Amino acid sequence: MFHTSAYFASIANDGALHQLTAVPDSIYPSYGLGLLSSTLSYLHALGFVGTSAVRGQFQAPSLRDYGNLDVQPPNVGTAWDSPPRLDDHSRKPIPLAVAEEWDTFAAQDDAEDAEDEYCVLWTSDGQIVPVPPKKIVQLHWSASITLTAGVWSLIQMTLSQPLYPGTYAIVGARCLSAGALAFRFVPSGNPQGVPFRPGGIGVQTEDQMDWPLQRHGGWGSWMQFTNVNVPQLEILSISDDTSEEGIIDIVPL
Repeated sequence: MFHTSAYFASIANDGALHQLTAVPDSIYPSYGLGLLSSTLSYLHALGFVGTSAVRGQFQAPSLRDYGNLDVQPPNVGTAWDSPPRLDDHSRKPIPLAVAEEWDTFAAQDDAEDAEDEYCVLWTSDGQIVPVPPKKIVQLHWSASITLTAGVWSLIQMTLSQPLYPGTYAIVGARCLSAGALAFRFVPSGNPQGVPFRPGGIGVQTEDQMDWPLQRHGGWGSWMQFTNVNVPQLEILSISDDTSEEGIIDIVPL
């Protein structure tokens, strides 16, 4: 099981590290400019995006005996590179601690102006939940909701086809909108009874590549739902998008 969080700030152009501010999360409470860790106390993956980004760093008290975690290369631009650059620890998650502050920092060298930098953070319980041994099906969805830039915006997906009655596992997904940086699922009557919000990177064009492990079971089984309790979606975008679409990789249980 894992959860998706994000950070964002406009920082100076001096090439030095500056702290980013946690995007209000609904699950992890804010603590200082960061987030207060919870039971998902393993570092699963993280990545940084910025037009002139040169460096990113993750800081937590439980890391300081070993050194803070530097992340290079970043994704240079206003979208993830294609293929995207992620620091993925999902095969050997880094243990952290419960009830500590998780902070992110970034540096940029625009040489003229301050600019926006983003970090997307995935944390987990240290396990990849096995994918059910059945065929993975790709299910298209769409929406026409106006997003608010820089925050998690909630949308209701319209599925392209009805689901047969039953329970399904989400084992991957893709999300496309004009400014999308990240997305996460919001449980609705989740049969597993957990509140966490798994997700992935967002893409901004039809030919932009997803992070490979966020599709087709690469990060295991994300969550379960029934045909009458399809989860909602939250999207973090850099713009006020008005049209969204994507794919959910599902396995019938």
